[in-house]
Amino acid sequence: MKDYLVHYHIYKNAGSTIDNAIKKSLGKNSLLELDKHARYKTNEIYDEKLINSAIEEGADCIAFSSHRMTPTVHRSKRHNFIPIVNLRHPLLRAGSVYRYERKRKDEKPGKEFAKELDFSDWLNWSLNQTGYIESRNYQTTLMSIPDVNKGETATSIADIDLAKNRLDEMPVVGIVEYFDDTCRMLEAYIGNTFPQFRIGKSHDNRTKEVSNWKEELKSLQSSIPRETLIQFEEKNALDYEMFWYGVGKLRELKVPKLLSVV
Repeated sequence: MKDYLVHYHIYKNAGSTIDNAIKKSLGKNSLLELDKHARYKTNEIYDEKLINSAIEEGADCIAFSSHRMTPTVHRSKRHNFIPIVNLRHPLLRAGSVYRYERKRKDEKPGKEFAKELDFSDWLNWSLNQTGYIESRNYQTTLMSIPDVNKGETATSIADIDLAKNRLDEMPVVGIVEYFDDTCRMLEAYIGNTFPQFRIGKSHDNRTKEVSNWKEELKSLQSSIPRETLIQFEEKNALDYEMFWYGVGKLRELKVPKLLSVV
């Protein structure tokens, strides 16, 4: 079987850094970003079936990425897909989404609220806006997209058990807050198949440089009214659970270089 990379790109989880690392180290044409490509961006489902079609149509690449990828491509029996996914602390991710929404230049609905409101008010708005799930178990929702082409169903829009099962299948679960450790592990694992793969030190599309994520977290928490913070934690209970589950997966690797994961 031929080897490929598949990146389950969760918005504002260092995904641009990963995508650009693939292109920089494996070649500028090595990555097909399905949801940005003219041929595929109108698809409703981004899964193994679509990737297989792209390969059959002659796609000259060795990696595939999408913000809405059904996270079961790595189960393929036809090709060897090496999976990549990063998780992030829910509140720190929400802060990054807010900062990015304030500066984005496209016409995505809702960005005007980020420009008009401070973080606390925007968070309150996003938690209660019908159809806007960026601040409500977003990561769990993406990690539990059912594989409908294979008859899979989910018990709810965000199925934590299904999401955890998929994380259990990942050789490396990346954590944005421990990104140096994540990079070392990804480079070591992917390097077994693609020796030239490197991520490097630059973080692309980053909205703010954070030297200490725990201090940044405290700062965000103190900027939010208690009732809003409680509501956020309630509506992101699954994302919190999945985040710490992912941190546990990183710890389980038991590699000396990962001793900084505490």
